[in-house]
Amino acid sequence: MSDPSLIVITVESDQEDCLKLQWSYGETVFLPYSADKNMLERKSEQVREQLEELVLHVINNGASACGNYLKQLAIAGADFYNALFYSVRGSGDPNEIKTWLENLNKPHRIVFSVKPRVHLPWGLIYSGNPAQLPDDPSHFEWSLYQDFWCHKYWLSTLYITIKPTAVSTARSANHVEIVGVVNRQAHANAFQSLDADEQQILTAAQDCWSDTIFSSQDLFGKWHNISRANSLLYFYCHANQTNLALSATDEITIDDLRLKLRKPLKECRDTFSLVVLNGCATATGAPGGGFLEATANPPFCGFVGTETSVPDLFAMKFGCELLRQLFSSGEPIFRVMKSLRERHWPLSIIYSLYCYSLLRIEPSESHTALGVISKKNFSLTPVGSTRLK
Repeated sequence: MSDPSLIVITVESDQEDCLKLQWSYGETVFLPYSADKNMLERKSEQVREQLEELVLHVINNGASACGNYLKQLAIAGADFYNALFYSVRGSGDPNEIKTWLENLNKPHRIVFSVKPRVHLPWGLIYSGNPAQLPDDPSHFEWSLYQDFWCHKYWLSTLYITIKPTAVSTARSANHVEIVGVVNRQAHANAFQSLDADEQQILTAAQDCWSDTIFSSQDLFGKWHNISRANSLLYFYCHANQTNLALSATDEITIDDLRLKLRKPLKECRDTFSLVVLNGCATATGAPGGGFLEATANPPFCGFVGTETSVPDLFAMKFGCELLRQLFSSGEPIFRVMKSLRERHWPLSIIYSLYCYSLLRIEPSESHTALGVISKKNFSLTPVGSTRLK
């Protein structure tokens, strides 16, 4: 299966109040324009607020009548879309780009290449007409919401300094170590809510991990050996924009990732570490930085994160299935994520790719033999009553 054609949008600060956007498509490079940074941030905040409302509704009432919450999310995403094409300066014409984009007649993939302090949920842009969505809350089918850019354009975001040298070639699953970094209490609470078959499958999946770590000091002490190989660093813990909580008194900060887990490029030119941050709001960032910047230093190639809070049981199942598909399907991670979004809609829209989207792992027998933790839509089964905040 051939990959969709690639559109790259480079985003960088242009003075304090603007973001400069440069669109390119193969040899076609559009003239840049600058959008209102404050307006984009306000619109993205509204998008994330609506997403949080969806999460709370599903936790309290189930997903079977969430259509009106998804419609409100689409309305906020459409405002975000309009703000993206509102130029305040520059020689480029965003309306020309918008028309060109809307007239493309085959699948395309978009990558936002961003510079520091740009933490916007690009995948939640909605380019359809929300007025055409049904008002009936029982209609929340995935097929109705194809105009979210995470669906429509297989969207991913990549920090501009990440060079995909080490991940541009597929690696065997036998040569990629999974290291779990887990909040022991949060994991135990969610695990006991699984049924017996699900517990057995999750346990078998975690038996494939190279190591399970429960404290920051343990991680820092073992990192030198972990980072010598290709790795997937999987966090399941309470979290926010800048911190990962492994207990009430033990947190890993973005500064820890940047200072204590960084390695010289010459030591990891041929290895990579993908980070999965399975906790609340790990993609939202803060004015002083976020995990976008913290996972951009060698050996990291970015992260998979969340745009708002996430229920603990849903997160446990989704994370388990993400790893299983990534290590057993042989598909690049952008296709794995799209499959998961469709299968476990609507809460699956919480997760976004902030990494090299063509990263691919060749399957191994141990991973292809693993069972699916549940064949049901995770959003339509109990999602948990506690969020990983």
